[in-house]
Formats: sequence, C-alpha cells, structure tokens
Amino acid sequence: MLFLSAVEPDAAAPFGQIGTQLFRAQVDPFAQQLAELAVPAGSVLITVLAAPQLGQGARETIFALRRERNLFVVPIAAAEIRRACEAGNAREVVISRIADLHTISDPFAVAAPSVDPTCWIGFAAEVADLVKHIVDGGKIVSVAGPPGSGKTSMVAMAEYGCDISNVARQFVRNPCGDAANHDPARLLEDMAGRVQRLQSEGTDPPRPERSAADPPPDAPPNAVVVAAAATTPVAPALPNLRKTVMMLGVRPSSPVEPTIIGAPGGATRPARRETGLARRHQLVLVLEDADWLIRMGSSAEPDETRRAAARELWRGLAELCDSGKHTVIVTSIRDFQVMEQVPLERPVSVSRVPMRALTRRESAQLVRSLGELVGFQPTHRALDWLHRASGGNVYALRLLCSDIIRAARERPDYSPLARLAVGPRMVGAAVDRIAATGSSFRTHVSLWLDPVEGIVLQHIARQRPRSPRRIRRALRGSAAPVQIGKALDALELMSLVEHRRGRHRVRIPLFERWINTHLDDPDGVATAAKQRRLSRLALGFTCTAVLFGGYWTWLRSTRSAPTHTIGDCTYEVDHPDRVGLDESFELRVTQECATAAPHALTVEAVFSALSPPTASAECAASSSACMMTVKLIAGTQAHELYQVRLRVDHQPVMTAAIEKDRFATLRAIGERSVPAISFIPAILALVLSFHKEARRYVGQLLGGGDEPPPPGEPPPGT
Repeated sequence: MLFLSAVEPDAAAPFGQIGTQLFRAQVDPFAQQLAELAVPAGSVLITVLAAPQLGQGARETIFALRRERNLFVVPIAAAEIRRACEAGNAREVVISRIADLHTISDPFAVAAPSVDPTCWIGFAAEVADLVKHIVDGGKIVSVAGPPGSGKTSMVAMAEYGCDISNVARQFVRNPCGDAANHDPARLLEDMAGRVQRLQSEGTDPPRPERSAADPPPDAPPNAVVVAAAATTPVAPALPNLRKTVMMLGVRPSSPVEPTIIGAPGGATRPARRETGLARRHQLVLVLEDADWLIRMGSSAEPDETRRAAARELWRGLAELCDSGKHTVIVTSIRDFQVMEQVPLERPVSVSRVPMRALTRRESAQLVRSLGELVGFQPTHRALDWLHRASGGNVYALRLLCSDIIRAARERPDYSPLARLAVGPRMVGAAVDRIAATGSSFRTHVSLWLDPVEGIVLQHIARQRPRSPRRIRRALRGSAAPVQIGKALDALELMSLVEHRRGRHRVRIPLFERWINTHLDDPDGVATAAKQRRLSRLALGFTCTAVLFGGYWTWLRSTRSAPTHTIGDCTYEVDHPDRVGLDESFELRVTQECATAAPHALTVEAVFSALSPPTASAECAASSSACMMTVKLIAGTQAHELYQVRLRVDHQPVMTAAIEKDRFATLRAIGERSVPAISFIPAILALVLSFHKEARRYVGQLLGGGDEPPPPGEPPPGT
C-alpha cells in the first residue's frame, strides 16, 4: 500500500500523521513513482490519494503497468475511504474499484452517472467555486446546465473535495423528480427522512419508556411529532413547512427531544448537553433536478395552494442556510432566471455555478483518459468530429464513444487486446445509429421540456430561423407569442439553443439530428407549413404561367402566309406580322403550278417606306415550283401598316400588310430572355418548399448530414 501525501512525524500516531497541505505536489509525480516501483508481476497495488483526482499521466502509467508488467494499480481517494468506513461497505468499495479500473467493459457508458473522484475529468474551476460556496455556508447555490452536462458528477466531486476534519459536514442528496406528483410536502417528507436516517446513526437509542415518535401527554390533539431519530416522518401541513425545514439543521451528535408541531410556540424539550470538544455541524442539502420546484414557487404556477407551499419551502430553506451556515445546492436545467425570483422573507443570496460546454481540448482529454482503459484511440480528426457532433455536451460525447465501442465489439474481427483505432467515418456511423435510436435523447432531454419548449426546439432544429420574430410568426397557431418568447429564452438559458452564423440552431448537433429523425411537427405547425408550401408553389407557378403566357401572346415573333390561285398556279406570300423601325426582315414568295411555265414575279411596296421598293425574279419554264426571297428594311412612315403587292407577269395578284411595331426593341429582348426565365419562379418555389428535405436526403445518402463526408480511414488493426 502506497500513501501519496506528506507524512509528518507524530509521537501519538504510530504510523505518522498524514498531512494534506502538499497533496498537489505529491500527486503530480504519481506516474513516475508507479513506474519506479520494483514489485513482482501479478501484484495489486492499492494507492491512497489525498487528492480528489489523479495526476497528469497517471492513467497512462496504470494502463501500461497492467499491460506490460501485469501489475494492478487501484487508486482510491482518502475521502472515499472515509465515506466507505462510515457507511460500513469498505470491502465492497475496494472490490468495486478493482473491477471498475481493470475489468471495465465500457468506460463511456451513460446508463449510470460516474461519481468516482479518481476518474472524473474536467470542470476544475467550477468544482473549486462550488467547494468555496459550501465551505462559506449560508447560501443557496444553483448549479444549472443542460441535461448531461455533468451537474451530478460535479456535486459529487465537491463532496469529495470538502474537508470534514474540522466540520461535521453531511451531504444529503434529494432527487426532486421522485417526489410524488411534484408535491413540496412530500419532497420535504423525503428530505426529512433522509436527514434523520443519517443522523440516527450518531445519536443515542430512544428511551425504552416512551418512543420518540409518541407525543407527550400535554400535547394538543392532532399534533405532529418530528424527531431527529424518526424513521417514518409524516408530511407536515402547510403552516408548518418552514418549521419542519428548520428542524433539519439539528446537530446529529446531540439528541433532541421531539418538537411538537401544532403546540403553542412550537414547544421543544431541552437537548442534552455534550461533553468535550464538538465540531461545527453543517448540513449540505442537494436538491437534484429541482426545476419543477423553482417553477412552482413562481407566478407561473396557476394553483395558489401549491404555489404557497413551494414558496414556504423556499423560505424555510433560506432561513435554514442563514441561521446555521448550512448550504442548499440546487441542480436544475433552467436555473432561477427563467421564472420570477422566489420572494423570501429573509433574502439569501443565490450563488450560481453555471455548467459550460467542454472545449475542444477538454473533450479530447476526456475521451483519451477514459478510452485509454480499453485501448480506445481516436485520431485528431475523429476527436474534432466527436467534439463537433456532441457540441461539448458530456452526455452526447460519452454516448458517441460508447456506441463506437459497442459497434466495434460486435464485429467478428474484434480483439479485446488490440487497440481500437477510431476514425471520422466510425464517428459518422455512430451519429447515424444514435440519431436512428429512439431512446437516445427521449428520456434524457425531451422529458425536461414543456410542450411549448418542445415545439420551439423542434422548429429551430428543422427550420433554423434567423430571428425570434420568424419563430413567433411560424408558430403563431401553436402557442401564444408571449409563451413562445419565454420558451425561446428558456432554451437559450438551458444552453440547448444558440445563435450561430446568423441563425438559431440547436447547440448539440447530434440532438438536432435526432429531433429531425424522430419527432413529427405538431398538427398546427404541420398545417401552417403545408399552407406556406402551397402558397410558395402557387405563387411560383402563377408567375411562370404569366410570363410564359405573355411571351406566347405578345413577345414571340409570328408570321402569316396568305395564298391566291390564278389558273393552275397557287401563290403564297410569307411575311412577318409586325416589324420595327429600321428593322430588316425577309419576305418569301412561293409559286406552285400544275404545268411548268415561265413566269415573272415582282414584289413592290405600296404607299410604304420599304427599301428596296421593288424586287423581281424569273421562274424558269423547266420547273413547276418557284420561290423568291426578298430582304426588306422598314423605314420611317406615318402609316401604321407596311403594304407589299405581288405581281405575276406584270399583273397584280395579291396584297399583304405588315404592322408597324413601336416596341420592337423591348420585344426583341423579351423574345430571347423570357422563355429562359419563365420557369425560374416555379423552380425557385420548388427549391424553397423542398430544399430542407432534399438537403436532408442528400446528407443521409452521403452519410455526413450538414457536413461533407470525412475521408476514409483504414480499418482497425491494419
């Protein structure tokens, strides 16, 4: 057994006094000391740490010693041993620690939170702030952050980091989500039961002549007894909630006679005095997942009775902190800022320790430190993809790594002794599997959102709107604008939504992908979206029809071909219907005769400014068909018609008229451009209506979502 701490000689202690003032310097060279130990192979080295965390490089050394020298190193924190001895399960803790470190199957598993102080990584500054608040006492401390951000683990780290040599500090965890029907009285009942069970271990047994739970003879009828050693507390009535909370701070070392709730003045029997030096008692109440309790104590709670009970409970907790320097830690998702601040009779400052997202370096440290236990070795690009897909959320990061390990172990070529080389494509496959699994985020995140918040979050995940005004406009039929604004504020305070690159987006891309895969739009939102889509399509196709109709009726060039028959010959004059000023055009004259004969064809202008004014051609006698093409230029004239006459053998046959076009230039431009742009509105309407679906399908086809697919990586073991 190796003790890593400063050892001070003390005659009273046969093995010396273990100090803690230098444990940071003693833990840092932990890896070097382990590497220099000359112990036989197969040994088990139990290392007692005074620090709550391992030093730099210690885990790599532990893994190397197990692999190379068959040496099992079991680090255990001193605070953990102290707690195990107090709870009477020291042997179970040692066996559990050996199994955790050396037969662990998945260090990233998210089935249960990890509160082992020797393997929890990150948030050192937040833990230090929380420990400072606990040591100072007299405060309500709010630990707020999104689901899976590590709030429970951080409170556990602070518990291990607090010194209990000078202060009899008791941590009592109270999961608020387990309170039946979210009742403050039932929550206080559970809280009192947990505190009393811990305190009963250090108190004297009750006197045999009368039970501590029995009221004295002079107690009024229907009195409720709250004793320090009670094992089955009764839910107090509303007027006595604050008094019951104050009873939680009774020192466990001094048995207290029952307090009679309902008696005049709250009669209390005098406590027995202690002898000797007594340590200061501090109670640390941890209210986990207390969002409903915060909301119930605000003006948003419609039930007046429940709101009054919640506020009374908060006032009692505030007085408990202020009177005895106790601490109440409240873990929540929304924090106290979402709802109206609870009015307290004696205001107590609410200190906040917000949970932030992991940075790129912290994500890599977490993955590498935990992955080293099972040979999990991601590349630099894979670490980037893990951090990008998880958004720095601890739950999403562990979920991705756990899925990669589980998928790798299902392959037939998997070897537990081989290192698992993780590339970007393995991360992308894990994202696809998690997004397709319904239980990934349904119970972990969606359960904490109210209906309006769920609708807003789902709309942001699908549409990525640019402004809150567009969100309110799109969800107008689903909720009131005020509720939509409050829900958006709550999602931003929960760090589930952020404004990035000009759009509102879900902060965790993996969660956004899961929402788009599993959740359907509400009926009102789906109907509104369908109406908007139909409106876009109708507008686009209407514009296309108008443009194409205008081109067909006015812009396109048309020609006429009147005919005339003389004898056995038919003559046709093909001419345009309209020409512009100074515009050149072609006029074609065609002759079809039953018998071939020579004819003279002449085209002349009739009261029109055409150049040339006349044009002639001779049809040979050897052919029955003849065609003459004349190129003319329209000049300036007062008449609105250009007229031409066809003469055959100097005899007039027929006359053709061509309209003067005053918009020839505009028509010439539109004739070439409108046919090309007439279909653009319809195409834009289709793109605006279905571009998100098309983008999603293409992303699923390519396997990269919003990002381009990563390059291929060699398979593990190559």
